[in-house]
Amino acid sequence: DKEILLITKNGYGKRLKIEEILETNKAVKGNCIYKIKEDDELADFVFISEKDKEIIINSKITSLKIKIETFPLLSKNAIGTCMIKINNDNFVKNINILEK
Repeated sequence: DKEILLITKNGYGKRLKIEEILETNKAVKGNCIYKIKEDDELADFVFISEKDKEIIINSKITSLKIKIETFPLLSKNAIGTCMIKINNDNFVKNINILEK
C-alpha cells in the first residue's frame, strides 16, 4: 500500500493512504487533502511504501531521524499532528526517506 507523508514548515504533518486521495464520487477539479493554518505552508511531501521504515526531517538548524510508524495514519479530513517542535528562528526544509 502506497502512502503519502506531508509536513509543513512549522513541523505539522500527516500520513495518509493514496487510495483515499483518489476516491471521489463526483466530477471535481481537485481534492483537498490538508488544510494548513494561515501562518504555515507546506514544506515537503514524500511517497512511502511498506518497505520504508525511517525518514529524515531536515530543518534550518538540525536533522532528525524518525520512524515512520510513529506518525499515525490519518484521513484526508484530519488536521494533522505535530511531527517536530520548531522554534521561532527555525523551520522545516524537507523530508527524505532513509534507505538502508
